[in-house]
Amino acid sequence: MVVALTFSEVIREARAVQPYTGEDGFQLYDYINEVENVVRLAVEGPQREHVAQILMSKIQGKAAAVVRRLNDRNWENMKVLLTNTFGVKETYLQIKEDADRIQSKSAKEIFEHLQFNLDKLNLKYKLDNNHPFELTPTRLEHFLNKINRNDAMYL
Repeated sequence: MVVALTFSEVIREARAVQPYTGEDGFQLYDYINEVENVVRLAVEGPQREHVAQILMSKIQGKAAAVVRRLNDRNWENMKVLLTNTFGVKETYLQIKEDADRIQSKSAKEIFEHLQFNLDKLNLKYKLDNNHPFELTPTRLEHFLNKINRNDAMYL
């Protein structure tokens, strides 16, 4: 059973979304996800437009400065610009190559290095509408498994 929210409840949900300031790619993914979820709750038309305005006002700081440069400030254009500016800029291959360059001395450093790169791959996948078919979330781990692990003896 689908429970519909009243317009005032949708407004409350929109106002509860945390601002995005341009500080962190993971925060960007959370912001985009929240915005799209709240917009889906609003009825098409003037209500949805009002909710969208509230949500877009949550873009602050460096992110707001970037968005102000847009001539057409609709959500799709803003999302693309924010993702291109604050998302993961490296290609999938560059992230894999960085993971391959493990020069750590301890198991903890190796783990943290691989975890950082896997997190970056997952974030890039979530923010990238043109991600390669072979890089589904379940296959990203296999992507890193091809890494030459000269330091595996520390694990």
